[in-house]
Amino acid sequence: MHIYKTDDELRAEFDGQLAMVRRMRAECDRFAMEIAQEADKSTMPVELKVAVVLAAGHKIYAIKIYREATGASLIDAKDFVENVAR
Repeated sequence: MHIYKTDDELRAEFDGQLAMVRRMRAECDRFAMEIAQEADKSTMPVELKVAVVLAAGHKIYAIKIYREATGASLIDAKDFVENVAR
């Protein structure tokens, strides 16, 4: 029995870990989108909706929510969302 792993063993182990990280990342992305969608459906003020959606990592969705709620232009909505993000 050897104590060192071969290149092939290390590569296989790395590939397995990378696949696990990718699955976890995809699950986190799905969860974040669910949070953003639930915030959009809620009756909370649009400013709070934007903050929640931004916290979930969905800047473009936050801009969409703000535009739909206020009728703001794309530039104004983008500026608002970026100010909230600060």
